[in-house]
Amino acid sequence: MYTSFQIKNFRCFDNLKLDDLARVNLIAGKNNVGKTALLEAIFIYCGSYDLRLLMTVNNMRGIERFKYDLGNSRQTIWDSFFKDFNNKRQIELVGLHSTFKKHIIRLNIITELQELDRIIRMFQPQNEEADGILSNSRVSQIIALEHEDPSKHIDKYYMLLDRQGKLRDLSVPPSFTPAFIFRIGRSEMADDAEKYGNLIRTKQEGLVLDILKKVEPRLLRIEALPVGGISTIHGDIGLSELVPFQLMGDGLNRLASIIINMGNIRDGVLLIDEFENGLHYSVLKEVWKGISEASKVFNVQVFATTHSLECIRAAHEASEENNTYDFRYHRLDRTKSGEIRVVSYDEEVMDAAIEVNSEVR
Repeated sequence: MYTSFQIKNFRCFDNLKLDDLARVNLIAGKNNVGKTALLEAIFIYCGSYDLRLLMTVNNMRGIERFKYDLGNSRQTIWDSFFKDFNNKRQIELVGLHSTFKKHIIRLNIITELQELDRIIRMFQPQNEEADGILSNSRVSQIIALEHEDPSKHIDKYYMLLDRQGKLRDLSVPPSFTPAFIFRIGRSEMADDAEKYGNLIRTKQEGLVLDILKKVEPRLLRIEALPVGGISTIHGDIGLSELVPFQLMGDGLNRLASIIINMGNIRDGVLLIDEFENGLHYSVLKEVWKGISEASKVFNVQVFATTHSLECIRAAHEASEENNTYDFRYHRLDRTKSGEIRVVSYDEEVMDAAIEVNSEVR
């Protein structure tokens, strides 16, 4: 489990450090203060070696295509990840883990011509002509990822945008911490059904049902069944037929996907954007209890964002009713100078803030 996380020169962050992280962490703050960017930084960091995750988070932002001016060597498709679009400063992500200790990820745009040529030759197939699509360093872009482990050993990985606008990367090892980022919108039916099947094989599907019954008390059992050749999750709510989860409302659908994905990233990190989306305030406390229980069973650390005061209070109250208080609330604020800072609340501070009805969002 991560105990601290630091971000330098990523998106809107100049230098932000979160200390005293818990198993369940809830992040709030005003609009455009970096809540989603924080989740993205953790997601990229957990992927560690995989530069393709940069394109994944842009796709989730709705940036599915990019336009690149081949004549502008100062502009790259990765500029939006760098603070103020300044790709001359490196991004640094630092995590301190209770098991893996300290790992550092650095991202840099390669601009020095000799270094560009050297890296391009690493991508150049042996059967490709010298004047092939990779050969002209002046019209290629390369981003480098540097991974430093606790022993100070450094590995480097690269992604290249060639003259034809095609992204290329060399084969990479798996990430050292599995992670899943859950965004607004409906999840893929077949993906969730397959992942639910994994829980059935390990006899842990009962936890999913127990948690979902807190939102839909009529739910008797859950099955993954084919519909039109595509597997989807169905629920028994006492009707003559099982009902597809897609017909039971966004809240239940969203919670089912969250719990199922937690069960499939054991010992990993789950990131949830706008946690309260689709959930009625009256069930938030019970949902947080379920999330807390699942996080312990699957050993998953949770980072979620919210705009809802009810969601913050529900998470705190649910944690207080557990045997151990393993929850931390973090509020992001933008100072008058434009810098983003974090204020973290432990159990005692949360109690005091709620007792005097203090604004903590």
